[in-house]
Amino acid sequence: MSKTLLMSDTHLKPYNENNHNLSLWEKNAQRYALDKIINTIKERGITKIIHLGDLLETAFPKDFELELIDYFFGNIPKGVEINIISGNHELDRDSTRRTYYWEFMKEFYKEKYGIIVYDYNEIG
Repeated sequence: MSKTLLMSDTHLKPYNENNHNLSLWEKNAQRYALDKIINTIKERGITKIIHLGDLLETAFPKDFELELIDYFFGNIPKGVEINIISGNHELDRDSTRRTYYWEFMKEFYKEKYGIIVYDYNEIG
């Protein structure tokens, strides 16, 4: 039996040089939340994850965001299918071409964690 976890708007944040203590608190809080999700995946026997966008807070993640991405996906049990759609926070707004982080890095994450990145198409 297939069990799907639907997620969105995680907004993993980068380090804020202006407020070191708050940044460390946010990193620990985010990791605590990711641990809860990882435990739920394991306890409930989740076989598929669909993230509907804004896993990240910024288009070009760094430091804490990248650590948390690796922590999260590295602790999801093997065999769980992971699907991601880019969100508006993952858009490089300075680009002449609409570039989304997950689209840009899709081959890397597919090879490293088996993540399937779906193309983002604007409608309307």
